[in-house]
Amino acid sequence: MLEFQPVQLEDQEHIDRDLTHATTKNYDECFATLYSWKDTYHAAYARTQGCLLLRLEEEGRPGFIPPVGAGDFTAAMRELMRSQKEKGEPLVMISVTDESRARLEGAFPGTALEDNVGIRRTGGFGKPGNQNDPGLPFPDNTQVFHQLLGSAG
Repeated sequence: MLEFQPVQLEDQEHIDRDLTHATTKNYDECFATLYSWKDTYHAAYARTQGCLLLRLEEEGRPGFIPPVGAGDFTAAMRELMRSQKEKGEPLVMISVTDESRARLEGAFPGTALEDNVGIRRTGGFGKPGNQNDPGLPFPDNTQVFHQLLGSAG
């Protein structure tokens, strides 16, 4: 299971090193943004498969920014899915840009992401079932990973 650490000022050098590999122009992939959200959204990070994983929380619900770094994107996503499944929590990806969505779809071809992972573009987490929310509702069961994990091995 992945262990996330709170973002602290002394982590800037290590986090920035991974963020230099970010291929999207997403303000969430910036240390200053993460640090400024450390109290409000409980910004936290973990590393796996040579990638940086970023987690933000709203009202106790975690959301994850797609992995960044020089490592194996697909392996990092699989590890994140496994970790969330072990916790019995849905996987919700937030701040998904068109480019990161394409990476997710490329990592799991032939998979209907919306059936397995909650995806939110930008602008916060929204509320499950809120029709005004441009994102998808949070998955409501712990079996949402079966199709993706089947291909994860």
